[in-house]
Amino acid sequence: MEFNIQEKPDKYREAIRRWVLAYDWSIALSYTFTFSEIIAASEKWTMKNTQYFFNCVDRGVYRTLQRRKGLRCQRFNILEQGKQGENFHIHGIIAVPTDDKAKPEYRSLNGLRGLMRHVWLNKMICNRQIIPHRFEIKDVNFGSYSPEKWISYITKDVNQGDFETSNLAVPGSIRFGATHLR
Repeated sequence: MEFNIQEKPDKYREAIRRWVLAYDWSIALSYTFTFSEIIAASEKWTMKNTQYFFNCVDRGVYRTLQRRKGLRCQRFNILEQGKQGENFHIHGIIAVPTDDKAKPEYRSLNGLRGLMRHVWLNKMICNRQIIPHRFEIKDVNFGSYSPEKWISYITKDVNQGDFETSNLAVPGSIRFGATHLR
């Protein structure tokens, strides 16, 4: 999909939303990761920790197929920064894997949520003793939420930008990264 960075911000934001909503998010979880102040002060360290987190999740779901065949859970992450240019945090959405290559125990909302919680609490060394950090995870269809509303929320600050080969970079407050869409 091509984007003209000279377009109005609303058109750009809407194009991103349409692109993400073209994928199936009917059985999915939404999440927000807030890292410790040391990590959250750096875009680089926030992205590295997010990448590590999802490598652990993908390894849990797909075992060695994650590394050998590149299998990953379908997800869309946005790195957002606070108003002062720091306090980086992650918003995202992850589809529950339904393919037969995924371990059966992680093919449900509760199974995937449990794995993500386990990885956050046991594998993310940065979060063991350092406060504040926060991990929020919800079913995208919980209460009045829907995949459409969640994606609209996490892309609220998208305005202009361009694609890079490995991630979608948007100048200012948002960077797309660790996005795996099938």
